[in-house]
Amino acid sequence: MHVDCYLQTLTVRKTYPAPKPVQRILGAGLNSLRMLWKVTANTVRFATGRLKPSPGIHVSVVKFHEALHKGEAAPVPAEEGRRSIALLEEVSRQIDDPTPERVQDELIAVGLLEYVREFMTDQWAATGELRG
Repeated sequence: MHVDCYLQTLTVRKTYPAPKPVQRILGAGLNSLRMLWKVTANTVRFATGRLKPSPGIHVSVVKFHEALHKGEAAPVPAEEGRRSIALLEEVSRQIDDPTPERVQDELIAVGLLEYVREFMTDQWAATGELRG
């Protein structure tokens, strides 16, 4: 999971039921397309006023590091951090494991199915396993 406070995006890196090289190609390609979509959508939302800038995030991080450097108490209590992490963990647990159908739907949606079809076995839909 990657949170980008500047671009205001959240990225969850998924694993796919495939050999490692194919997983890396799929993951990199699909994550890149998702990020392109998210950044474009956020740019439009920002330009139309539907997404407000969040300079407070940057200021909070700077203040936290300054407090650590000075040996002072953090500006946000640790309990608030634990609450946020607990929420993120819950969301992370609720993300479904990818099924062959979901992977294939994502590949079709981004136009990559034809490039990985040669790795798919006849039992792809049944097992979700690709040949190495």
